[in-house]
Amino acid sequence: MSVVKRLLKSAREDIARKDYQSAKEYCEQILESDDQNYNALVFLGLAEQNLENVDASEKAYTRAVKLAPANPLALQGLANLYAESNNDDGREKAWERLRWLYKDSQDSAKCLEISNKLIDLHINAKQPLKAVTVIKSLTDDGTEGYRDACAGADLPSPTALWQRIAALQEQHNQETQTKELEARRRRLGADPVDILREKIQKEVLLGSELGETYERIMELMDPITKDQTALEEYKVVAQKQLEFLDLQLPHVEQEEKKTLFAKMVALAQSLYSHGGRGSRVFGILLNHVDVPLAGYDIVQMEEMSASPDSLVAGLATSYLRWIGKSEGRVAPVDVEPCAGWIYTSFLSRRLQGELYLASGDSTSAQTRLQQATTALQDLVARTGVELPKAVLSLNLSLARAYRLGGPKFLPEALTLCKRVLLADPANPDGLLSLGCIFGDMQKFDEAMRCLEKLLQIDPANHAAKGELGWVVLQQGDGERAVGLLEEAVEQQETPTALYRLGKAFWDRGETFRIDKSKCYSFWLRAAKLDPNHAPVFAALGDYYLHVENDRIRARGCYTRASTIDPGNDEAVRALSRLLLEDGGQLSAQGFLTKFLERKPRAAWAWRQMGFISTANHDTLAAISHFQAVLRINVKDTRCWEGLGEAYFAEGKYAAALKAYGRAIEQEPDCASLHYQVALLKQKLSAFGESIDYFRRAIAILEVSHPGRAHLPAIQGLCTSLLSDAKRAFEETAYGECAALLAEALERSLVSLKTTRIHSLAKLLGDACLAYRRLVPAYADRIAPDTLRNAKDVLGTIVSLPDAAGDLPATNLDAVLQIAAMAYRVALSLCTQVKSDDVGAAIAGYWHDLGFATFYRASCAKGDVAKKFSETAIACARMAIEKDPFNETYWQGLALYNLKVNPRICQHALIKAIEINPSRAVFWSNLGYLYLIEKDSELAVLAFARALFVDPEWGLGWLGQGLLAARTGKDALDSLEQAYDLGGHVSLEISLQYATALHQHSVERSAKAEHASVSMILSKVAEQRPTDHAVLNLFALSLEREGQYVASVTALTQALSSLATYDVAENIARSDGRGMSENLGRILCSMGRFAASAEAFEQAVGSGAGDAYTHVSRGLLLSLAGDVQTGLASFQQALELAQEDTTLLNDVTFALSQVLYSLGSEQHLDLAKEQLLTCVTRTPNHVRALMALCALGLVRGDGDLAQNAAARLLRVSPEEMGVHDESADHLLSSLFAIQGNVPAAKGFLSKAIHHAPWKADRWQKLAKFVYRRVPTGTTALVTAEAATLISVAGVESTEHRADAQVTLGLADLVLGAPLARRWNNRPSRKPRRSIQKALRTCPSDPATWMALGVQVRSDVALAEGENADGCCEKAQSEIVVRVGKLTVAVAESALASCAAAKSSQSPGGLLLMKAEQKHAAVLAWANILLAEGLIRFSCHDPDAIPQAPLFTNSVMTNLNHLGPLHGHALVAHGRGSQTTGDVAAAVLGFRAALEFDTGYEDLAAIYGLLGLNPAADATLRHALAVKRVVHPAEKAPLLFRLALLGLETGDTALANEAVNEGLRLVPSCAAGRCLLALCQSVNGDQVKADKTLKAVDDDDPAKAWTLLLLNERQSGL
Repeated sequence: MSVVKRLLKSAREDIARKDYQSAKEYCEQILESDDQNYNALVFLGLAEQNLENVDASEKAYTRAVKLAPANPLALQGLANLYAESNNDDGREKAWERLRWLYKDSQDSAKCLEISNKLIDLHINAKQPLKAVTVIKSLTDDGTEGYRDACAGADLPSPTALWQRIAALQEQHNQETQTKELEARRRRLGADPVDILREKIQKEVLLGSELGETYERIMELMDPITKDQTALEEYKVVAQKQLEFLDLQLPHVEQEEKKTLFAKMVALAQSLYSHGGRGSRVFGILLNHVDVPLAGYDIVQMEEMSASPDSLVAGLATSYLRWIGKSEGRVAPVDVEPCAGWIYTSFLSRRLQGELYLASGDSTSAQTRLQQATTALQDLVARTGVELPKAVLSLNLSLARAYRLGGPKFLPEALTLCKRVLLADPANPDGLLSLGCIFGDMQKFDEAMRCLEKLLQIDPANHAAKGELGWVVLQQGDGERAVGLLEEAVEQQETPTALYRLGKAFWDRGETFRIDKSKCYSFWLRAAKLDPNHAPVFAALGDYYLHVENDRIRARGCYTRASTIDPGNDEAVRALSRLLLEDGGQLSAQGFLTKFLERKPRAAWAWRQMGFISTANHDTLAAISHFQAVLRINVKDTRCWEGLGEAYFAEGKYAAALKAYGRAIEQEPDCASLHYQVALLKQKLSAFGESIDYFRRAIAILEVSHPGRAHLPAIQGLCTSLLSDAKRAFEETAYGECAALLAEALERSLVSLKTTRIHSLAKLLGDACLAYRRLVPAYADRIAPDTLRNAKDVLGTIVSLPDAAGDLPATNLDAVLQIAAMAYRVALSLCTQVKSDDVGAAIAGYWHDLGFATFYRASCAKGDVAKKFSETAIACARMAIEKDPFNETYWQGLALYNLKVNPRICQHALIKAIEINPSRAVFWSNLGYLYLIEKDSELAVLAFARALFVDPEWGLGWLGQGLLAARTGKDALDSLEQAYDLGGHVSLEISLQYATALHQHSVERSAKAEHASVSMILSKVAEQRPTDHAVLNLFALSLEREGQYVASVTALTQALSSLATYDVAENIARSDGRGMSENLGRILCSMGRFAASAEAFEQAVGSGAGDAYTHVSRGLLLSLAGDVQTGLASFQQALELAQEDTTLLNDVTFALSQVLYSLGSEQHLDLAKEQLLTCVTRTPNHVRALMALCALGLVRGDGDLAQNAAARLLRVSPEEMGVHDESADHLLSSLFAIQGNVPAAKGFLSKAIHHAPWKADRWQKLAKFVYRRVPTGTTALVTAEAATLISVAGVESTEHRADAQVTLGLADLVLGAPLARRWNNRPSRKPRRSIQKALRTCPSDPATWMALGVQVRSDVALAEGENADGCCEKAQSEIVVRVGKLTVAVAESALASCAAAKSSQSPGGLLLMKAEQKHAAVLAWANILLAEGLIRFSCHDPDAIPQAPLFTNSVMTNLNHLGPLHGHALVAHGRGSQTTGDVAAAVLGFRAALEFDTGYEDLAAIYGLLGLNPAADATLRHALAVKRVVHPAEKAPLLFRLALLGLETGDTALANEAVNEGLRLVPSCAAGRCLLALCQSVNGDQVKADKTLKAVDDDDPAKAWTLLLLNERQSGL
């Protein structure tokens, strides 16, 4: 034995002993010597496999396979290896090669075994299609020869193999659909699941071979076999194939559908012939035939009825019953819809539609037949097979359904019939239906043509004759109709023909109606033929009702007809009318409900239901019914009206308005509609609109029914007029209120003339009484003829005592008399009414009469007033007797006894509270009673209770305020709350609040509150034009506002009223003197001194007067020039004030002011003595100390001013009071004059700390800072604060404008728009602030002047930044325009002052101040305009001659404004310099030096002339003598001097001047540039560069400096 064999044997033995390691070593030894040894490789692979060395084992097996491909041993080992390592791919490949080897070797058993393993492998790996491929290779269709190779083994039959293939394909299709659906539905933007499922199903079905598999199985099966099992298997496969094809059908192309469906039909027929009875089989067989509904195969239907499928069986059973082949009746609800399956959906819907047609339910029939049409279209689209006969039959049925639905659907029915006849022009059913439809549409000629054509085709068609006779009857040819209908009856006696023949005789008149052999007999025969023919019984009902007059039998016939056919229009309409007439509303509703179930589009029935529901107060049902009508006929006016009424009753007022609006659109002349809308508007408190609609209703009725009054509309109109009058009163529209009351009075009076009812008399009384309650002042505007007419009318109705005499003298009393008469008439007419409800009305009329009489008592005096008061109390008692539980009547009794008998008043109010404790008015009235009786504790409790009941009750808050005022507390808050809540309805609240607010505004000097007081009092005075106290207070408020003319008018009216009306003598004397003093003071303020003197003389003449009277008179006489008499008046005042130190000081202080105004040194000394006297009496008399300080400043008496200021500083803030601001301002001025700027600023800051909410204090500080401390941002921040506070506060428009101007000028002084360069802060826009000021107060010339100054600064900026001068030209143009506009505004303001002075307009002293201000502004505007023209002259030489005109105006007309002369001279010199007249320019500048200006201009012109020493001397002189507010103002002079030093080579002078200038203004860019030039000239270029680096690159001075340095370095 060779070594190799021995080693192989050893390896085999070791493998058998499972010593795989030794076996591996033996095999490796063999392969070392023989690497092609097949057995060694196989053993090595087996050993490595057991040693779990998979890769090594696979390598060994693979080498062995390559050495001997035909030897299966290595492949078997490799397959085992792959099986153990779960390598299905490797195992599949190995088995495929083994299978091939076994096929070639004809080893059938092993070949079949390996095939089965492969199949199982693919199935377990969920790869059914691969398994199918292996199985197919074993069938006859396999081309590889595996079936022959496995023939010797136990190979399954071909049928079994194909069945297994089908099962695997079914599994694959199902799994693929599930897997793809889960994968795709999670994708972004995926379609809905249903759409995805359909797409996936289509892909799977079209790509599946399952259909071919089923066909192959059926080919292998023998359907003719007698083997029942085989036959059942065949039917199962055939059913599956049919189902698969049915699923494929929707997804194939359209041209393939017909072929595929034909294949399905053949398969279904095959199944049916072999006993297949599935629902799918029946569905396909039913739907492939093109027949009308009655043409289906009865045998198939009978077999379907026995199907185990309940849906199919039920449908077939219903069909058989409908066609009469099966016993029993069928109702539409008995037919299952079968909507889920297309093959039965069409037939089920079609059958249901026919059943609904037979029952008369047109709506359901239309719905079902439309669904059948859709189902048929879906079926045709699915199968690709056209069914024209079914379509025609369906269209005819649907046309009948539309015809049954009524006139609205006739066009659709007509369209369908025409479509049928277009397909089949001779179709009898189509012609008959078309003729009937034309007849229903009243197109009788077309109907006759259709029916006659049908009779030509079929002369024996009795239905056509009957329809033709019916059409002829409707045309009015009764005789011919009877003939045609009799022929139809002779041919075939049908219920319809007999019914129509009876109707034909009925329509021919009374003779035929009463002839029982005609109508009655035919209808009876019809009823016998068809006891369920509803129209016949309806006709019999008409016969019994109208011929026999037998309502019972008629009702029975109508009921029978309605029971047979609840949708019979004639029967239900007549029956519901009978039932409603007999009170059977519920029965009528029942029949109408059933009728509407059949005919839901019967508008008349819905309308009837709506009105029945409205009558039954079922508003929700009524709304639903009326809405149903409007969905059918939107133009039904009565229905819109009924809907509006239902909405109104339900409380849906907006919807009711819309409904009534639609009704009015359709019938604009319907009075009832306008009346209903008016009532609705009245309900919504829209009284204005309600009045308009009432007026329209009345106007329509006056046209349609002249001479007849529509009392409800008139009453509603008058009620709305009264309510709207109250609304107008609450809105303080008193004129409108009076107009409404006048119309109400006129309307009620006119109606009362023709219609004598108590409600109209009450309305007349209410209108008259409303004058007294709302607008008593407007009663005088009622025409006397109207009142006399009212008295006469009322006197003719009832005999009254007042009717005989004349009317009272005043209109108000006459109106109240008419009111009382009207209520008496109402009482008289009401007592004549026989009703249980009249007692409440009578009580109300007594109550109203009591109020009218009580108001008459307030207009009368003496015994007459007492009589009226007693009558009012008696009326109240009568009202209470009639209705003792009405709290309002008790309140009336309390009111009438308030001044007569407080005990009864208290008792009545307590009774009212007991009846209704939740009304605040009773509690507040009780509080006022206690307040009058001076019982404050009970008053507090009563008012507190009133506010607890109603916290928004204004009179309760008024009581709280009056209590607070009585106890010395601040009542303003309570009175303000009362005014906010009830000031619009109570004049007393308005008056009390205005009085308290006036006192408050005077104490706090709150100017904004004066306007509110004036507004309130103007409304009160309008209502109380004769109340002198109201007019006096109104005048004082107007005076505070500065409305002097209106104030004088009010005071004059007050004095006239005081003299006219009966007022107690002491009150008249006291009030008259006070009002005269007020009048004199106001006239004095207006400059009307003569009239003022007369007023004061009247005040003094009416009584001794007090010290203030004489002081005022003295001031007036002094202003008028009568100093001696004025001083004498002051002497009288001093004598009267001796006992009152405060009063004495006030008189002394006023005397000092008069003495100061005289102006002489002697008088000034006297004024000083008087002031010192005040200080002696009262050391801390603030006003006297302030006056002494000011006097010292004016006279140059520093010691006096200093001593007075020192005393002022020691005054405490409490003693300073309201004078703190004036004192701080005065002290600031004193220290500013002394040069102590920080102290001056500190006093202004102190004033702000005391009252930081006052904008004027911030503004004064801002002005001070920007004038004296121009650097820094303090002025800007302060000005911004003043602006914000003035906008948020209550300052006047002038004050707000002044604050905006201050902000703009502060910004301008800071250097804006150069502020960013000077202070490294964002540039502001001062023009924006000034423009805001212009919008706030455009009439102030000072604001325009500020804008001109700002624009002038922009010109200066343009000069530096624009070399071409374009911007400068534009800005100069703006300066000229603004200057001219400022001049115009200032001249207009001065003209107004002059006109006011000539006419002695209001504000004489203020007028002088305004005139001075406007004159100064005009002077500055002229200078500004001259400057602008000079600047503009470089672009327009014609402008320069205009400049002197404006400067001369300053120097000629404004001599008293000396400093302005200097500025005018400078402007004049600049103009001369521009024109080349140097001499005149020098003279102008020299003349300006007298006014401390013009130094820089004179030095500049000296420099241009080469007179450098003169220029140097001028600048040095300016530095020495020029007065400046702030040292920084000297910086420009120093910089000019430095520049002059550089030009003349005097570097020492240049260095000294520039350093001094920068010390004053360290951040000045121009100064730093000059410093850099000086450093460069001194040879220190490094320092020069460093200095320039700190200057902004955008600064024009830096660009200029760099240019000079470059020229210097280049030797130029």
